[in-house]
Amino acid sequence: MIKRTGLIGLIVILPFFNLFAQFNDIGVAINLSADTLPPKVIPIKEHQRPMLLKKMILPIVFTSYGFAAISIKPLKTLDQNIKQNIWDDHPHSLNHLDDWLQYAPGLSPYILNLAGYKGSSSVKDYAFKHVLSWLTLGAVVESIKKITHLTRPNGASDNTFPSGHTALAFAGAEQLNQEYKSRTWIIPAVGYSAATLVGYMRMYNNKHWFKDVVAGAGIGMGVTKLVYWVYPKIKKKLWPEKKKTLVAP
Repeated sequence: MIKRTGLIGLIVILPFFNLFAQFNDIGVAINLSADTLPPKVIPIKEHQRPMLLKKMILPIVFTSYGFAAISIKPLKTLDQNIKQNIWDDHPHSLNHLDDWLQYAPGLSPYILNLAGYKGSSSVKDYAFKHVLSWLTLGAVVESIKKITHLTRPNGASDNTFPSGHTALAFAGAEQLNQEYKSRTWIIPAVGYSAATLVGYMRMYNNKHWFKDVVAGAGIGMGVTKLVYWVYPKIKKKLWPEKKKTLVAP
C-alpha cells in the first residue's frame, strides 16, 4: 500500500496530466438538412480535420520537457527532489501493479466492445490501430533508450529514459480517448487516471525519474494520435472501398 508520504510525488505529477481528458478533437458532423431525414452522421472532409500539429501540441510539450530535463539543472534538481521525497526519505517495498496496469487502457476497448459498448472504430480497425501503435511505440522508445543511455534512479541499468511502462499506458489511454470521447468523458478519464497511476508507480518503485515519466506520457499520446491520423490513409490504400454499381433496366 502506498504510504502517505509518497503522495508528494503524485501531487507534483497531477498538474501535468489533468488536461488529457479535455484534449478533444471532433471527427464527425451531423447533417440536419430538411431533405435528409432522419439525421445522419457524415464524415468531415479531409481539409476540415484538425491539423496534425494542433493534435500534437501536448505530446510535444511533454516530450520536450523530458529531453530538456536531461541537461537543464533546475529540472535535474526537481528529479532528485521527487526521488528523495518518494523513495530516499521513505524507503518501502516494491509494488508490481504498474507491470499489469500498463496494458489495461489499450485492452479495454476490446472488453467494452464485447460488452456491447462500441467505440468509433470497428473491432477490426481498432485491432490494426492498436497493433500499429504498439509496434511504433516500441521502436521509438527503445531507440531513444539506446541513444540517451541514462541510468535509472536505482542504478539497475542505463535505459531509464523514457519510461516504457508509462508510454504504453498513455498510448492505451489515448486510444480509449479516440474511441469513446464522442460518447462520454468518463471512459477517457478512467484511462488517463490509470495511465497516471502507472507513471507514479514507476517513480514509487524507484525505477524512473520524473522526466522519464513525463516524456513517456508525451511519446505514448503522440504515437497514438499519429496512428489515428494516418490510419484512414493507410486503410484507403490497402483496402479501397468497392464502388457499388446500379444496374437499371
